[in-house]
Amino acid sequence: HSQRALAPEMTWDPFQLVMHSKRLLGKSSITRRWKSLAKKRYQRFDHGLLRAELDLFAAYARTSNTADAHHKYGYRLMRFGRYGEAIGEFRKALAIDPRRDNAHFNIAACLERLKLPEAALREYKHEGMVDPNDSDLPYRFARVLLELGRYEKALTAIDEALKLRKNSKHHVLRGRALERLGRHEEALEAYRNAVSLDPSSEAAVSELQRLNHLRNS
Repeated sequence: HSQRALAPEMTWDPFQLVMHSKRLLGKSSITRRWKSLAKKRYQRFDHGLLRAELDLFAAYARTSNTADAHHKYGYRLMRFGRYGEAIGEFRKALAIDPRRDNAHFNIAACLERLKLPEAALREYKHEGMVDPNDSDLPYRFARVLLELGRYEKALTAIDEALKLRKNSKHHVLRGRALERLGRHEEALEAYRNAVSLDPSSEAAVSELQRLNHLRNS
């Protein structure tokens, strides 16, 4: 009788168990064991673990009501593709701490996903006022400016990004800006640079092949 009485309260959630084990014990053998057992038993294990993590951070945000808690919950919502809700949590973080680092940045990232580049650009500018040394900002500026059709400004921003960090995706974006400006030879060179830095980059290889084909057709 006692087991039947307790049954409704004994909800089994293996994902929450793994999450709590991870929080309390870190990457211990116990955590690894629970994770291994759950992964074998449940399909879409990673999705379930993310959901459990989301529930955990939602409770944390509700109970502590700090800028950090809301920001962490917003970040998990963003990873789950719930961009509108994520923006709401980042706004709560900013209401508590107007200089909370990366809150404006992550709002802008969500707005990009929602296809709102003008609003995203404003948020990236706000982030620049909070953290002017953020090395990711020039690339983000360039990406949004390109989306808005402001190609010269996008090129200026991506050149600034390349001064800070030379990588394949920066050269790809530079190639796209140059191509929009009709500077096709320079765009080809940018795509070649991108492939040289990362031969496995599908975007770089695709853009180089596409523009080469157009030039030779």
